[in-house]
Amino acid sequence: MKSLLMKLYDGEICPREETEPILKEYRKKLKEANMYESRFVRKLDKELIGDFNDFLSEYYDLTSAGMAEAFAKGFSVGVKMMAEASYLHD
Repeated sequence: MKSLLMKLYDGEICPREETEPILKEYRKKLKEANMYESRFVRKLDKELIGDFNDFLSEYYDLTSAGMAEAFAKGFSVGVKMMAEASYLHD
């Protein structure tokens, strides 16, 4: 049986793609944000809709990159904590 780390490395699992928001508050906020976005887009000229979509795409890419960096740093801190805890109790 392949280890979890090997499955992750080989691309057999992708936690990001398998994650769905479970918090009711998050789903509520997402629904509200989509409603406001739709209302705003309906007010734009067709030319501006493309610019707005380009802006959103860049913004979401930036947000995603920030979340990835925060995850990596948090994971690193967790690993260091585990190593320190293991070292101190041996």
